[in-house]
Amino acid sequence: MFPSEIYLEILLRLPVKSTFVCKCVCKTWLSLISDPSFVKSHLNLTIQTNRPNLILKGTDETRSEDCEVIFFISHDLLDSLLSPDKEFLEYALEMDYPFKSGYDSVELMGCCDGVVCLWFCFSASDMNFLCLWNPATKEYKKLPKSPNADDFYDYNMIGLGNDSKSEDYKLVTQYTNVVEIYSLRLNSWTSIENMAYEFHSLNIVGVPVHRDLHWLAKSQDSEAIVCLDIGNQVFKEIQLPNEPLVRKNDKRKFMTVGVLEGCLCVVANVTNLHSEVWVMQDYGVQESWNKRYIITDERIMNDYLPHLMWSFKSGELLFGLCSSDDLIIYDPKDESAGEPNMPSLTELYQEGCYYESLVSLGSGTYVGGE
Repeated sequence: MFPSEIYLEILLRLPVKSTFVCKCVCKTWLSLISDPSFVKSHLNLTIQTNRPNLILKGTDETRSEDCEVIFFISHDLLDSLLSPDKEFLEYALEMDYPFKSGYDSVELMGCCDGVVCLWFCFSASDMNFLCLWNPATKEYKKLPKSPNADDFYDYNMIGLGNDSKSEDYKLVTQYTNVVEIYSLRLNSWTSIENMAYEFHSLNIVGVPVHRDLHWLAKSQDSEAIVCLDIGNQVFKEIQLPNEPLVRKNDKRKFMTVGVLEGCLCVVANVTNLHSEVWVMQDYGVQESWNKRYIITDERIMNDYLPHLMWSFKSGELLFGLCSSDDLIIYDPKDESAGEPNMPSLTELYQEGCYYESLVSLGSGTYVGGE
């Protein structure tokens, strides 16, 4: 008979699906795995392994009706994207998400600790709504409508994060001039300070770095990265790189914000010359911006909103292009670029970095009614 500490260490290292089986072994294990402290420890250990998965959302136009799909690619199979010999559907798993029929559009609005935010639009009833979903447990929660929201509204910005102070998951949104935060623990919305920033209409999902959320925004004539400390519910600015250009008439336009090797990064375009990937090596310190890559591939240069979706251990970068809804794999070593082998699919253009978790949404509603 092993000591209980040994059983705990073993259970903490199991995949989420395996813990479901272990819950059926005995009441002791059921109680242990269901405990919030176990859920938190299991998640922290999963994140420490630094083996994130990738979620991709797009449209499959090859089906009888244009079908919006969400795919899951496990960390162990991510390098398959680099192989021209492997077709996408050989390693990508199509996910069964909530409300999969009866809607006009579903948008992927970010991931945090195994929880995914989805935005559903139903034009037939002039209604849309937000939904949180844990793909690993299949649990989902349709969020209550904000008191300030109309029946149909567009977001200027949105982001999902974890408030470690209150051990709560919070969703921040802005439409018109109202900034609101939804608390999962309280199941309610509250308004916070308004912001005089303009967000790009196609780059509205907050990027999580250091447990804060980040957006590229403009205030009057200046650009900056806007950061939300989700625990204190306070906004601040992070200054962008400030390097003089070589040619007098050139302009550097910052396009998107992202994450590269755990660090905050931005993609910039220098007029008719090249694109740049900048990395902030020391978080919050403007002087630590480092121009990591210069990209001359025309498809990336000419896209109006190229965003860095993934970086592979071998050095290749995965970009999403908004102008064509294509994926591009760029190799900085030889400056080559190509596309993943996915002839059966079109328009994969939204992504999320995803860790499987046991995080509960407290809804008791599950995809498939399980």
